Amino acid sequence: MDYNTAVEYTHSLLRFGSRPGLSRITALLEALSNPQKKLSAVHVAGTNGKGSVCVSLPYRSVPNKCAADGIAFALPKSCKYGS
Repeated sequence: MDYNTAVEYTHSLLRFGSRPGLSRITALLEALSNPQKKLSAVHVAGTNGKGSVCVSLPYRSVPNKCAADGIAFALPKSCKYGS
């Protein structure tokens, strides 16, 4: 699918009530007094590489600096399923 086809497809969804953009979620967050601005956390997210990113951080200095600044720090755990 090329860019123009993707844009046409996205615009075709408007007739079903889909409205791209952040205006609705921004309004909701404002109505809730912007709770996201009160968070002090670093979230490493994504499909691949979270463990590598966190392991490459200086193990003691980053968590200690985060704690000193009141920022939450936790390392991700991998879940292994099966026998």
